[in-house]
Amino acid sequence: MKNNERNPIGITIVGIVCLLFFVAFIAYAFMDVPGLEGLLAPVFDLVNPFTTGVYFMGCGLLLTLMYARGGAGATLGMVVAICYLVMAAISLVALLNLHSLTMYGPNVIIVIAGIVIMVQRGRKKRG
Repeated sequence: MKNNERNPIGITIVGIVCLLFFVAFIAYAFMDVPGLEGLLAPVFDLVNPFTTGVYFMGCGLLLTLMYARGGAGATLGMVVAICYLVMAAISLVALLNLHSLTMYGPNVIIVIAGIVIMVQRGRKKRG
């Protein structure tokens, strides 16, 4: 691996935190594990997984797409992108009956920005 293909440590940590948040939310929402609710409830009281949690995860996705390098960075970016899209879909379903779709606006902006970043990186590789 070349030096310029190394994944920055900060970006790796951001990606891992996003993945841990996703796993924690899925476990909290869809699994009936005794004691897990009491352990994760303070985290989800602080960061609402349907709004701010998804927005933070989207910011982590954008950072990963911008700065991750090499094969490990591409894999991390792909996994974070899939987890983000799943969380965004879950939040859309959860927010349909509760709020207006303006709460979903930042997710649309994050997806568009992610597509722009991937197109720009593809152009740099080709040209």
